[in-house]
Amino acid sequence: MDDLNKRVINIEIRNKRVETDKAWETSLTRRIIIIVLTYIVALLYLKVADTTNPYLGALIPCGGFFISTFSLNVVKKYGLKNIEVVISNEKRFNINNNVSFLVFDIYWI
Repeated sequence: MDDLNKRVINIEIRNKRVETDKAWETSLTRRIIIIVLTYIVALLYLKVADTTNPYLGALIPCGGFFISTFSLNVVKKYGLKNIEVVISNEKRFNINNNVSFLVFDIYWI
């Protein structure tokens, strides 16, 4: 019984870590940090390349990232709602006799 309790505690610890990682991945703070760093890198590149109005040009990749973070969630929700993974025609492939993986047929409804 002691082994079972240890396994349950380890699973709970792992689940908490996964929840924390997921919260960070979807947080507004992370998005803002990425946007600011993207702006700085793009601005530096455009300054070195001696382009006209690098301050405005550096906003383009930041805006693209900002829009994609919101639109990808919509696409993901649509995809997960309308996807069916069929395991019946499972094919197993081996690589170097050590690693094996499954290939599933995916059907969009």
